[in-house]
Amino acid sequence: MINITSYRKWFTNYVTDCRSKSQIPAIYVDWYEKHTLNVCANIINICDSLSLTQYEKDLAEIIALFHDLASFEQMWEYRHKQIESYSSATLKYADTEMLFSVCTDDEREILRKAIASHNLNALPISEDKKVLFYTRLIRDADKLDLWRQMAEHCKQKNESIYQFIWPQLADKSEMSDVILKTISENSTALFKHVNTLNDFKLLQISWIFDLNFTDTFRKLKKNKYLETIISSLPQIKDVKITYETVMTYIDDNAAMPVRNDFDSPWKEIIEKYFESFMQFFYPEIANDIDWGQGYESFDKELMQITREARVGGRLADKLMKVRKKSGEDTWVLVHAEIQGQKENAFSHRSFVYNYRAFELYKKPVVSLAILADDNTNWRPTSYYRVIWGCKTEFHFNTVKLLDYKEQKDLLEMSSNPFAVAVQSHLKSIETRKNNEERLHRKIELTKALYTKGLTSQEILDLYHFIDWLIALPKDLEKIIIKK
Repeated sequence: MINITSYRKWFTNYVTDCRSKSQIPAIYVDWYEKHTLNVCANIINICDSLSLTQYEKDLAEIIALFHDLASFEQMWEYRHKQIESYSSATLKYADTEMLFSVCTDDEREILRKAIASHNLNALPISEDKKVLFYTRLIRDADKLDLWRQMAEHCKQKNESIYQFIWPQLADKSEMSDVILKTISENSTALFKHVNTLNDFKLLQISWIFDLNFTDTFRKLKKNKYLETIISSLPQIKDVKITYETVMTYIDDNAAMPVRNDFDSPWKEIIEKYFESFMQFFYPEIANDIDWGQGYESFDKELMQITREARVGGRLADKLMKVRKKSGEDTWVLVHAEIQGQKENAFSHRSFVYNYRAFELYKKPVVSLAILADDNTNWRPTSYYRVIWGCKTEFHFNTVKLLDYKEQKDLLEMSSNPFAVAVQSHLKSIETRKNNEERLHRKIELTKALYTKGLTSQEILDLYHFIDWLIALPKDLEKIIIKK
């Protein structure tokens, strides 16, 4: 079991020890201590915005505590090299101190890989989903404090820690055309193009295109770090364009609803069991579809639709091509979306996605929404606007998962895979702050899989769904495996 108090105490003692070593400048130790503690606070705030469990928050905080561990000593040797140079030194030091020896294999993998990838130029997307999730957390939390530090330097206009650590970065007016162009393309710049302190500022500005969580954008907007950094640059035309690009991107993303981890497992089972999905949630529509003709997922096309729309905060979940039983020589797009949180712009965004899909294919589009939030009163079903006699009205289909709390018998008796999905989702919300109760419900749901007449593959797929939604500490997971 992770003991976050012990890890905090170890870190405090380590910093004290670093201060006692005369070869390490005090300003250097102070800088990294403040940075580390701020990153810890940032990562906890992001976790809170996602309503993570205490166990998940503790694991995230450990990553934050040790993400720059080698920097206190080893990076003094690497200060003339690229940022990525010291990650391996951090992990070697952690191994020497046996910091993660009490962790499970899975926990150790998450901790090591998240630390190793926290400062890479790009996210290693081939990693396990849980590893990627924690890596995203630390990358966002780290960037927030690095922006804070740079903004403070820009305000003070003195010889800062940046000149201390990166003496090769001359404080000149020159700026890299390559980095400016990269930002204009909404992409993250590379350290190899950094030659001056202004280049380093631009590099940091480009990091916004690598952010992952709505809460990070909101904090960035609230604290105005990038406005301060950009204002310290020479106010040439390209910098003004950069300002507009960056501010628009921040505003768009800060307005997004907070994403949660309910999305990914839903996407997978919707595609694999789309017919069952329609039969469970929308039986009347399902009865009008010719399932013998099959169905097709349009994921790439959906990315184009959502990217062009640039409205609201989340990607739609699935865009599926089906044919009607009527035998018409046509096909219908079904846009199915799982919405995990109340969002004021949801109806508008649903309208935009619908007409974008229609515009792209010139085919009828049916919009379906599964409302997975915990607000019983929020039930959007339409979008309406009128000006000078010109009226636009759009209605879409919604299902509220909370309504199934009153249909316990239906969920328990049904052999439809989505009865299990709904049960799991509801139990995940109900037990979020109680690991013992989560354990009990997870065992209960897993056992029930074998009583519904499901195929072996359906059981495996649904267990994966349950396992993702109802996350537990590994010591509790072992109890499930044993049972």
